[in-house]
Amino acid sequence: MLPNFFNLCPEWTDFFFSKEMEKIIKEDDTKYNYKPFYLSTFNSIKVVLITSIVEEKNELCFQVKKNELLTPLLEDIYKELEDEGFYPTKDGNLEHWAKQGILMLNINNYSKNFITKIKEKLEKEKKDLVWFFYSPNESNLQLNLELQKSLNSKVIYTIPFFLGSKIFKKINDHLIDKIIF
Repeated sequence: MLPNFFNLCPEWTDFFFSKEMEKIIKEDDTKYNYKPFYLSTFNSIKVVLITSIVEEKNELCFQVKKNELLTPLLEDIYKELEDEGFYPTKDGNLEHWAKQGILMLNINNYSKNFITKIKEKLEKEKKDLVWFFYSPNESNLQLNLELQKSLNSKVIYTIPFFLGSKIFKKINDHLIDKIIF
């Protein structure tokens, strides 16, 4: 099913309603998760966060619904943010990340062709993107490595865990260096 036309920015609308993407979406009976594209306007995207956590079916990577307990992974993310000097709101809602330019995709929510087309559009039209892969286990790592090999970007981070990774500081420092903020 195609996304809701009225909830997308023009760049995503043109992309998703192109003949090629309509065909990809219609060929796969997967119910795609369009929330990341509703929240991350194309022009705002600075970071593409990709994971392939099989158990996770949330609309945004790592997010939990309001009034749900934080997952151990989300607790680790918040702890790492604090350790790196950031002060996160610990409510489990990560929509503000998306609105600030982090496109959060769980590749298990999309077909391979769909993800490939997203990657191609971003690489073609966006400069200085940071690609961030979270690969907590070997099977996730293999899926992410396949996608990474096809990237032309020079800024790619892959981590198997958050605690002690300093990943948020690395990404933030890179964005500051590129004066993307």
